[in-house]
Amino acid sequence: MICIAASLVASLVQEVETVPEETCGFLLGKTSRNKNNILNYIPVKNVSDQNRDRHYLIHPKDYLQAEALAMKTQTQMIGIYHTHLDWPAIPSETDLLSAFPNVSYVIISLNNLRFSDIKSWRLNDTNQFIEESFHIITE
Repeated sequence: MICIAASLVASLVQEVETVPEETCGFLLGKTSRNKNNILNYIPVKNVSDQNRDRHYLIHPKDYLQAEALAMKTQTQMIGIYHTHLDWPAIPSETDLLSAFPNVSYVIISLNNLRFSDIKSWRLNDTNQFIEESFHIITE
């Protein structure tokens, strides 16, 4: 289960709505009792050399920097977020091929660069994505 403050979702959505290609980044937070509380997000550059309207790639150094920041802030890297442009917030075949176990994948769907939907997914034991609960907490 993912829990995230409405203000953090609003900030993230406002940021990704300005970029006409898939955007991506990391979600940092704390885990307690099967609950992943997202406290911060770190946008990173999409370094894909393919069609960035449909693909994203995170540079390995960005993973290392995110892990270092998580350690410094005494948080954990809970997951990765990325956008789907004019496509539902469900994992693509490309998403499946590049996914890691034990990581939440938050997909933000944008239609005409406007927020449409947000969902979170995790790989199960048979390497299939399953949707996980996504709770937006109003302050």
